[in-house]
Amino acid sequence: MFGQLNSLLDSISLPIASGLLAAAESDQGFADPDLVLWSLFIFVLLLALLRRFAWGPICEALDKREATIKSDLEQAKLSAEKAKETQAAYEAKLAMAAQEANQIVAAAREEAENTKAKILAGAHQDAESVRQRGLADVEAARRAVVNDLAQASVDQAVGLAGKLIHRTLDKNAHSDLISESVNTFTQARS
Repeated sequence: MFGQLNSLLDSISLPIASGLLAAAESDQGFADPDLVLWSLFIFVLLLALLRRFAWGPICEALDKREATIKSDLEQAKLSAEKAKETQAAYEAKLAMAAQEANQIVAAAREEAENTKAKILAGAHQDAESVRQRGLADVEAARRAVVNDLAQASVDQAVGLAGKLIHRTLDKNAHSDLISESVNTFTQARS
């Protein structure tokens, strides 16, 4: 960088200096040739001082800035690569977490289905046992009613036979006896 500035300075200073000398020799617009020579001397001196004290630090500062920018660019590249790696790792963890969540949901659904099946089987079994008990209760009640009916029929028959033996059977007495037996049977049932 410093070398480029020096060559630029040389390329600028030589034409200016030669132009000033040519103008001084031809006396075309300058009144005093000594003034021109002093101006040229001061200009060259100023260029030498600038080269020594200004261009060097400026070039050095520019070189440092260039190195800093290069370093910052490389750091940015490394940071970008690291961010990509971190993002890839994060996405992998996210995908793994999603897969694990899906497995947990599937296991929960399966367990819910199994629990549902067990509850339904238990309910069917309980319903069947209640139905069987109901049928047994109905059968027991039917037997009790049949036994009660048979007992009532036997009692009625014995009572009717006893009455028949004590009475003579004519047609009217027979009808009265049947009506009385039916009434007794109906009252006994209620």
